[in-house]
Amino acid sequence: MKRKQRSSEPNDRATRTRGLFKIILEHDHVVPSCPHGPCLLFERQKEGGQQFFSCAVHRSNKCSFHRTVVANKVARSSAAAIDIDEPSHQLLRKRFVRLAKNPDEASFCRTCSALISSDKLEKHAESAGHSVIQGLTKQQLLRPTTLLTALSNNDSEAQYWFDQNTLDVVRSLVTSGAFNGVLCVGAPVVFEELRAKKVTRVFLLDYDARFMKFIKPTEMARYSMLVDHFFDARGAEECARFLAETNKLLIVADPPFGAMVSPLLKSLEQIAQRHKLLHEGASVECRKLVALPYFLEKQVKDYDANMKITDFKVSFV
Repeated sequence: MKRKQRSSEPNDRATRTRGLFKIILEHDHVVPSCPHGPCLLFERQKEGGQQFFSCAVHRSNKCSFHRTVVANKVARSSAAAIDIDEPSHQLLRKRFVRLAKNPDEASFCRTCSALISSDKLEKHAESAGHSVIQGLTKQQLLRPTTLLTALSNNDSEAQYWFDQNTLDVVRSLVTSGAFNGVLCVGAPVVFEELRAKKVTRVFLLDYDARFMKFIKPTEMARYSMLVDHFFDARGAEECARFLAETNKLLIVADPPFGAMVSPLLKSLEQIAQRHKLLHEGASVECRKLVALPYFLEKQVKDYDANMKITDFKVSFV
């Protein structure tokens, strides 16, 4: 699938400098981690081909983690990794379940992505400049992208939601292909559409922790798609359970604009391999549907010559 160019999208810095670096996927180094998970190994195309590990999520100075490879050894970093203390998926869901019993009495702050009970609304409303939606509906809770503000940082987690026409096409592909499970990698609106219309079983892998409030652990795991990394053991277990119960799988991936192609496709390949191994030689099928800008066709073909580029242009809301 090709992404339709949007005139409102700024040029991505990673895209402009893409030719200055290449990703090294196969190596013997112990992979260091920054606060955002395992890093990627880059190699400069100039300066003697210097190699270094850097953040796999943020392609900007938002994450300054940098480890240079010197004499085939990974040097210490000037920016040490920091453990981020985040609430568990289960804890976030517990608050959601309590408020979801009476959604019309709950509110949602789009500024800080917080669900607010009626008794806390007045105090929260005092926060200057916060955008609060009062009186939620069950439909909104089932489709959190109608509440959440799409992240717009093109150097990391840029999000653009598929429009209804694109969702209709994906839903038709799922139905006509008789897939009994769809794994959505960074494609939350596809997850919402298929789940709401009960098309088939679905599971979401996404880096955006905001979705953990709305989606139970048996249907979602926090995940870094360029390094095939789960942020907690339960997420990996629930995804494995989903794969084990799916013999005809479709992976739908919508990476951030500017994401590197080769590590993304490697991650999807590793998921497909795990799916096959979980079925211990039984006849299984795994197809991939990836939304990428048309100018990345050569990189896709360089990684996997068997992947076909369609003429369908993805549109966004």
